Formats: sequence, C-alpha cells, structure tokens
Amino acid sequence: MTAKKTSKSRKRLIARVKCKGDICNANHKVLLEGVTDCATAAEMRSEDDKSCSYGCLGYGSCFEACPFDAIEMVDGLAIIIQDKCKGCRRCVIACPRDVIEMVPIDQEVFVDCNSNDFGKSAKEKCKVACIGCQMCVKVCPFFAMDIKDKLAFINYDNCTNCKLCVEKCPTKAISGLLDALPRGVAEISEDKCIGCTVCAQICPVAAIEGNRGETHVVDKNLCISCTICTKVCPVSAIEMVEKPKAVKEQEKAVKSYTKEIIKYYDNFDDVKNLSERIDYNEIYKSDNFHGSLELYRVSRLEHSENFEIIYKGELNNS
Repeated sequence: MTAKKTSKSRKRLIARVKCKGDICNANHKVLLEGVTDCATAAEMRSEDDKSCSYGCLGYGSCFEACPFDAIEMVDGLAIIIQDKCKGCRRCVIACPRDVIEMVPIDQEVFVDCNSNDFGKSAKEKCKVACIGCQMCVKVCPFFAMDIKDKLAFINYDNCTNCKLCVEKCPTKAISGLLDALPRGVAEISEDKCIGCTVCAQICPVAAIEGNRGETHVVDKNLCISCTICTKVCPVSAIEMVEKPKAVKEQEKAVKSYTKEIIKYYDNFDDVKNLSERIDYNEIYKSDNFHGSLELYRVSRLEHSENFEIIYKGELNNS
C-alpha cells in the first residue's frame, strides 16, 4: 500500500531574527565586556536595566550554533543570511529569548520586533519597536495581521506580501522591501481576460466588476494596489500600471482628510494636564496639510498603569 501524496506541498522554512535592536536603534543597549554567550548575558540582566528585555542580546550564541555560516553579528545584532540558511533550527534552540523564528522562504514581510512592552515603554527602549498601535491590522485587507500581547504578528498563510502594512507602520517595525516606484493600480487586458471572475472574487475591496464570460474592469478609485489579482489571474491578464490622469487629478483635488494619532503616558499628572486640542501638520501626497486635533479618548490600558491617549481631527491643505 503506497502513501497518498498531499496536494499542498509544504514551503521550506528559514530562520528570521525578530529584532532590529542594534546599538543604533536600541537606546540602552550595551554589550558587557567578558561575556561570551547570550544565556549568561540574560542571567546577568538586572531589574533596573533600561534595555529591551525581549530583543536580541547580541553575544552571538546563534552565530556559534550555526553550522552553515548563515549568521553574522552586526552592531550587536544577529543577521540571518537567507541564501545560506538551511532551516536546521539550531539558532532557534540557542537563543534564550526566543527572538528567532522560522518563516516561509518566500515570505517578504516580517514583524521585526519581539517586545511585549506597552507602546510608550517599547519606544523608549528601541526606536523601531512595535507599539501595538494596530495600524497594520486595520490596513491589511487579507486578515493576515493581528496583535497578541501588545505585539503585531503575521499569519503567513494569509499574507500575500502586498506590503500595505510596511507602508503604514509608524515605527518601521514591519520590514518588507518596497518598490522604488510609486504603487500603480490594476488594469485588465481586454484581449486576455476570459471572464473567469477569479480576480473579482479575490479582490478585498470589491474594485473589480464583470459578469462571467465577459471582460472585467477595475475601478481605479477603489484599487488599493495590493497586487493579489495579478497573482491569481490564470491567464496573466492583469498588470499594475501608472494611475491614469483622471485619478491623479482627483487625488490632487482632495482638500482634507481625517487624522488620528495615539500617545502613551505612564504618569497620571501628565494625563490630567493634557491639552484639549493640539496643532498638527504633515506632508500628505506632496501637499502640506494642517489643522487642529481634538482630544478623542483617554483610557487606561488593560493590566497596566499606562494610559492610551487618542487625538482626532480633520487636516486640510487650504
């Protein structure tokens, strides 16, 4: 009796360090003289140490454990060389902080943070820490992002590498190589389209319309440039093109948009003295938008002494 072959083949996994906390980004990171392995360094960490207690320690235990020279130490941070990694998991076992995870070899987007600290505390310890703001969760059209223990994580089975979360992450805790050119919009070739409806079914924002057997069209005002339709089209009838003039002019005519910013405080006296309104300005789509944001919500974070403060308001470019 022969074993049945599974239709879904497993993707090869390689190691990835969930941290960007080198000596430049991690504000309080100091390598102790004479310490030669990460386990010893983890035991020596004192309670008043202000450095991140979740990030890469930087003493190279994973480097020593790797038999394939697939890890290098740069500024106190372990870096995986993807082409050399064989997925043996020895580095995962060697890391005392569980900073290394196994990811699909074709994955392009990663949360490069391992911190479970609250937003303000995490940011004070590392410039590129995840602050649990949930922007990535809100923007992901494929339900691939979630927050657990104040840290963003990716469901790799759902992720399409569209990189919308990379663009939106305010602290750059999510990594993914963005295209050098601005994102375009999907366009369907009338000559190639067979009207199979696959693209319309998969589009997360219902930007594609068309009846079965007929050429489909893309509403370029709704398209979010996720590129998922280009990947599932069975006849390669969809490509990403520069936004048409009409769409560009419509975007240019936008005069205002709603802005939300989140701040964190651990001192109640500071919270009592919060301003009801703050002035705010930023560059958005090449225009300088400005306006006042009003205090929207003050709430104490669950199981914490920290407060989450949200300001909201409308900015305009007039």
